[in-house]
Amino acid sequence: QRLTKLAGNVLAFEELAQRRLEEIESLDTKAAFERDEERYHELRIAVKHLRYVVENFLPELDIAEGRDLKHVQDLLGEAHDLCVLRESLVALAAPDDEMLLLAWRERIAAEYARRIGEYRRMVQGAYGIWERWRRMLNEELDARGEP
Repeated sequence: QRLTKLAGNVLAFEELAQRRLEEIESLDTKAAFERDEERYHELRIAVKHLRYVVENFLPELDIAEGRDLKHVQDLLGEAHDLCVLRESLVALAAPDDEMLLLAWRERIAAEYARRIGEYRRMVQGAYGIWERWRRMLNEELDARGEP
C-alpha cells in the first residue's frame, strides 16, 4: 500500500531523479578533471541509481531516454571490469611473464580508453546526455508548476 502511494507521487520521483542527476554531474566533473578510475566507478554507481529511479517510477522518461542511461552504465561498468582484470593479471603474473603482462596491460589500457572516450563523447556539449536529462527533468517539473 505504501509503495502504491509512493508510485503515484510522480513529482517526488522527478525531484529524486533531479538530485541523482546533480550527483552525476558533480562526479562527472571530478572524473574528467582527475582522470581517476575510482571516480568513474563512483559515477557508474550514480548512473545506476538514476536509471533505477527512471525505470521503476518514471517510465515515460525511460521510454524517451532510458537506453542511453543503460549504455552509459554499461560503458562505465566495462571500464571498471577492465581495471579489475588488469589488477588481477598483475597479482597472478609470474615474474618471468613480464612481456606478456606488458602486452595485456597495453591492450587493457586501450580498451579502457576506448570506453571512457565513448562516454566522454556522449556527455559533451549542449546535446550531451546529462544536458538532455537536465532539460527533460526541468520540463517535467515546469509542467507541474515546480521549481
